[in-house]
Amino acid sequence: PSDSQQKRGRLISIVAPAFNETECIEELARQLTEIFSILDEYNFEVILIENGSSDDTIIKLAAITERDDRFTVLQMSRTFGCDNGMTAGMDYASGDACIIMTSDLQDPPSLIPAFIELWEKGYDNVFGIVDRRHGTGPIRRMNSQLYYWMLSRFSENAAPRNVSDFRLLDRVAYQTVNAMPEHNRFLRNMISWSGFRSIGVVYERPNRF
Repeated sequence: PSDSQQKRGRLISIVAPAFNETECIEELARQLTEIFSILDEYNFEVILIENGSSDDTIIKLAAITERDDRFTVLQMSRTFGCDNGMTAGMDYASGDACIIMTSDLQDPPSLIPAFIELWEKGYDNVFGIVDRRHGTGPIRRMNSQLYYWMLSRFSENAAPRNVSDFRLLDRVAYQTVNAMPEHNRFLRNMISWSGFRSIGVVYERPNRF
């Protein structure tokens, strides 16, 4: 790390899988960089998971890492799905806390300061709760509500209704979850089941960028 980085505070890792995100990934990097300038008391590392894209996402990811050494790319050998991509990124992360999010900007980077503030107050798992979804039709909304009802019914309310994968995890929490032996991973329930001190942040999910 540079001298300026060494003078700053704790390290925040950000893990974001990217599958065919050629239209989104550069804007994600731009918005994250803006957040870093606001939260200049922290160090940041961003681990972008190239999850078997068929477009030129990897080329744009490589260009981002050339411009800013806070960004790193992990290229998967094929498409392994979002949860496995996040798991790979968390295994690579070294932060005092780790934020997992999607790359299509439906998980808005503008929430990161609120997540970090609650983490600093002692929460190990700060998760997003989707209050409203923009850009989805009535059938998709109905399917989402049915999904969360079934999830709650069959998992003994392990995860709150409308909970998102978008969250911040303290190092002890994300390392504990990564140490679990499951191969078919469903992170939001695994994290809830692990029992760390948790709090939700309600937000409106914007349209895909």
